[in-house]
Amino acid sequence: MEKIFSAIIFSLLFQGQIHAQTANDLIQSGLEKQKNKDLSGAIADFTKAIALEPKNFHAYLDRGNAYFKLQDLKSALADYDKAISLHPRDVNAYLNRALAKYQLNDFNGAIIDYNTIITINPKLGIAYLGRGNATDELKDRTGACSDWHKASQLGEIKANETIEHLCK
Repeated sequence: MEKIFSAIIFSLLFQGQIHAQTANDLIQSGLEKQKNKDLSGAIADFTKAIALEPKNFHAYLDRGNAYFKLQDLKSALADYDKAISLHPRDVNAYLNRALAKYQLNDFNGAIIDYNTIITINPKLGIAYLGRGNATDELKDRTGACSDWHKASQLGEIKANETIEHLCK
């Protein structure tokens, strides 16, 4: 009986009907689903990847991005927080979290994240652009214009239009 069971398992494995997915397989599957606009399926795959590897930075970051696209910003923030705790110098995680905070009208929180990004990489123009936008929401046009000018100097084209309209 044991030999028959082993033969069945071997046969299924050989035919590819049983496939143990790794966390990276699930992340790749989730990214493909996300690309095809199946955000719920993507989140399910990222969640399975996290169950397999609870310290997988990319699984949290990618699941956060899927939640962000669904406008489930609180879930996105939770995943970005976890990603940052796993890789505290990853600017993408801070940038995504800053964008989520901005959309939640947490402009001070977004500025804190943009400041961290600038500390990690002071030549990242998008951080100055985002910080300028958040600063402007707090009614500090002078500070915002300063950031937008710095963003422009660093090659952020979007800053030029903002400067032209708001920093005269």
